[in-house]
Amino acid sequence: MAGGGGVCTGGFWALPQAVQTPGAPTLTIVPASPGFATVSWTPPSGTNWVLQQAAAVTGPWTNAPSGWTNPVTVPATLPTRFYRLFKP
Repeated sequence: MAGGGGVCTGGFWALPQAVQTPGAPTLTIVPASPGFATVSWTPPSGTNWVLQQAAAVTGPWTNAPSGWTNPVTVPATLPTRFYRLFKP
């Protein structure tokens, strides 16, 4: 089942989750095409922040394949992913 930017898989909604890093630009996740979401942040340029992802909100955090790309489209399917911004 899908709709509203999420996918229901096995009775659970699979949505990417934003984790706001204190002092970082505002991280936003919105629905994109079916099964996908768009991750973006503002201000969009000149911030030197890299997108990171993790399977759990406690980490471990790794740089997302998209790196500094803003915005980026990510799968909104299981397994759930958490996203944050990191300033190297």
